[in-house]
Amino acid sequence: VITRKKSGARSPVVTNRRAKQCHSSAQCSCFTGVKSVLVVPLVGIVDDARAARILETLLESVVNQQARWVIVDVTGLASMDEGAANHLSQMAKAVKLIGAECILAGISPGIARTLIELGVELNELRTTASLADALTQVTNSRRGVHSASK
Repeated sequence: VITRKKSGARSPVVTNRRAKQCHSSAQCSCFTGVKSVLVVPLVGIVDDARAARILETLLESVVNQQARWVIVDVTGLASMDEGAANHLSQMAKAVKLIGAECILAGISPGIARTLIELGVELNELRTTASLADALTQVTNSRRGVHSASK
């Protein structure tokens, strides 16, 4: 279940207990700190069943919150395999179809290498190394400042 929490400029802190809870029950929190921006921190492993639940509730949240931006933070993912990468790509495409932009944040060097080795196409997806970078991209975009990364 994606729940809405209002937060300030700080990113959410996820404890180990919460991470285990998130993985085992396929829950994920959706934070709104800036109007029209949803932040979805993913923790643990994204399997087919969990990805389907996250996608369904994410799309509902985008519509209900009238979000224009979705930032999916993968910093807390245990690993990134081809299945998880494809789920993230499908999530980004679905978010775009309902009128929002998606940024994949928290791409580590290991995840980047894995995605390249697997040949996973993320052409339509903006990516950043950190959640802070993603928030900067959103802020700049809202101000009309063009970002060099995509």
